[in-house]
Amino acid sequence: MVVENERYKIECNQDGFIIIYNKNKDEKTCLKLFSDKFQYLYEQWCVEPRLYLTRESKYLIVTYGIGYVYIVDLYTMKTVGEFKLFSEISYEDDSYQEIDTGCYYNEATEVDFSPSGKYVIIRVRGDYDPQEGDRRKILFTPIYFSSVFVLNIHTMQIEFQYDGSDMQEEGYNKNMAVIAMDPSENIC
Repeated sequence: MVVENERYKIECNQDGFIIIYNKNKDEKTCLKLFSDKFQYLYEQWCVEPRLYLTRESKYLIVTYGIGYVYIVDLYTMKTVGEFKLFSEISYEDDSYQEIDTGCYYNEATEVDFSPSGKYVIIRVRGDYDPQEGDRRKILFTPIYFSSVFVLNIHTMQIEFQYDGSDMQEEGYNKNMAVIAMDPSENIC
């Protein structure tokens, strides 16, 4: 779990600390964003962080598990945004163990950027792998995999969200495969 550019090298260590190396100033900052259960959740439940740098290196975006998003201002080294996109997902207690993710495994929240970098497109991905041992009669796509969120990085507000509830389930799979943004970047 490392992301790097000409200015920063950022990693998440095995204890869940985010370590930010500022190459230009030869400084190191350590942030704790996750609970003390980080190592257990990562090793036993594959709850994984992902690291993303904005184009101008102003922000670090850290995603975690299903729908947790943290935004760190790299100039102040402070968390300036924190989003829990699905209220029923909680890694602070054991309730996440009761969430039915269908036949999806290795869930992770991923980020893409609009062409100008003003918008952050957020969605959850996972590996789809139905097993005979699941003994499911009905296959379905949980809302986590058919949702998309668009965050305005300047205002720190979610400006658009879509959960796929109006899409027809095609046998078993209605997850969001492609997201495109018009070059004008207007949010309708």
